[in-house]
Amino acid sequence: MCIVCASGLQAGPRGFVAQGWLDHTADGAPVVGPLGATEVNDYRAIVSSSWNIGSNFQPLYGRGAFISFSFQTSVQNSVLEGGAFSTFNAAFINSFQPLTLTQTEAARTALRLWGEASGITFFEVPSGMGDIRFANFDFSLGGPNPPSGAAAYAYYPGAGLGGDVFVGSTNFTSVQLFLHEIGHSLGLRHSFDGASVLPRALDNWASTVMSYTSGGNPGNVLGTIDIEAIRYIYGGPDQDGTQVASWS
Repeated sequence: MCIVCASGLQAGPRGFVAQGWLDHTADGAPVVGPLGATEVNDYRAIVSSSWNIGSNFQPLYGRGAFISFSFQTSVQNSVLEGGAFSTFNAAFINSFQPLTLTQTEAARTALRLWGEASGITFFEVPSGMGDIRFANFDFSLGGPNPPSGAAAYAYYPGAGLGGDVFVGSTNFTSVQLFLHEIGHSLGLRHSFDGASVLPRALDNWASTVMSYTSGGNPGNVLGTIDIEAIRYIYGGPDQDGTQVASWS
């Protein structure tokens, strides 16, 4: 498992090193990518899902979205209830801590960057009510991927745990971490994980914050493929709802 992040589907956690996967190196650390994947040079390497779902339960792409977020002041119901593949033990639940001020500022910066690049309008709601819910938990005590060396993990859009972002320590405060995890919450996957992946020359933070490879970049801004992908899913800034003068 990567020491940075383990993203999770709403149906269950991801990030495991599965038999039949191919190791390669990112900044000296082992990373995994699926054997037989097709290399692509665009948004297809990281697009996975969307908050916009059609009547056939398939993602609707190219549409703006209003997405709420909350900074938890107590454990959210989604954690207390768990899910089909994510049952949390008492020790993990009791390790909850709200995000620190520094973490909150980093998360807000990341949300702003994703919103400015796309047709997403983010708005903050009270604790427990957000589509995306932020909280700290001690991963050494449990969670969906125990034992986990991840710094954070997040769930793709959906009901229940969908959108949740868990951070493993109040010491993790980088904008890059929150850009990456919020990316999962918006429907983006790792750039090296799936049927289509980026070639190694592009698999770095200059292209996408969904990579595990910095490539000498700070990762505190969106990469070129991040912008392409988020606009494919949610449209451009002209579709963010700010053009609407009234609601009927």
